[in-house]
Amino acid sequence: MPPNLTRVFFTNSGAEANDAAIKLARKVTGRPDIISTDQSFHGRTISTTSATGQAKHRDRYSPLMPNYRFVPYDDLEAMKRSLDENVAAVILEPIQGEGGVHIPSEGYLKEVSSLCNKNGSLLIVDEIQTGFFRTGPAFVTSSCGAKADFMTMAKGIAGGFPFGAFALSENVAKKLEIGDHGGTYCGNPLGCAVSYAVIKYLIDNNISQNVKEMGSFALEKMSLWPKIYGNVIADIRGKGLLIMVEFQSEDIATNVKNECLARGVFVTQTQGNGIRIFPALNIKKEELEKGLLIIEDVIKEIDLTF
Repeated sequence: MPPNLTRVFFTNSGAEANDAAIKLARKVTGRPDIISTDQSFHGRTISTTSATGQAKHRDRYSPLMPNYRFVPYDDLEAMKRSLDENVAAVILEPIQGEGGVHIPSEGYLKEVSSLCNKNGSLLIVDEIQTGFFRTGPAFVTSSCGAKADFMTMAKGIAGGFPFGAFALSENVAKKLEIGDHGGTYCGNPLGCAVSYAVIKYLIDNNISQNVKEMGSFALEKMSLWPKIYGNVIADIRGKGLLIMVEFQSEDIATNVKNECLARGVFVTQTQGNGIRIFPALNIKKEELEKGLLIIEDVIKEIDLTF
């Protein structure tokens, strides 16, 4: 964990963790506004939907919650312009996942944390998708030197069991009171036991190193694809075992997804023309090679039709 985040509250999902962090940031600062980023995804409650920077996930649920602002991701100047005395917190992903695996410039998260501190605003880092070794380190926040006030977690925390959490600093915690947040099933014994077993496995089996090695292997192999199959592939990007294949069109991505599923490889279509490759953190090299070979064979067949 980042060393300044010393308190943890357990939740039942990632959306619930983000919702709580937003609520408590407003209570602690006495300010109403939250800054989020374009193409972000923070959950499916009405509050976290309102905080999500994608119209397709927001607009169908109007009226939305007020007091959310959006700035371009990885744009420090836009962030500076938007920060003012009404901003309670900035919420952002250290790497955008559902939005298309967008990796910010080096130092972006650390600089945003500095801007928030200067403005008296809090920083909520959403590590729901990137946390627990998905990109290599336990948390991106720790590895980039950013100082968050809240860090939200779920997904990898319990290996698929419904569980989540948010961590917060002592400075924030001392401004909270009993009753400011709670939940009937928060921190339930079964969820805690599952999460403990998963985290122990991740640490005891040095999953961080496996993710770094397998991620490097996959990205090195896949980096050749845009050159070989330029008719169908626009870009390959990722970190660790969070990888995006961006295709030239949505139709191509759909055909690749469907054919991969037919051949026994589960992939997720994202942002229309993209496919996320999101394998198990303990995947073996031979398993990864087999999966990538199937995906490449599908791409090769489609490329030949152009």
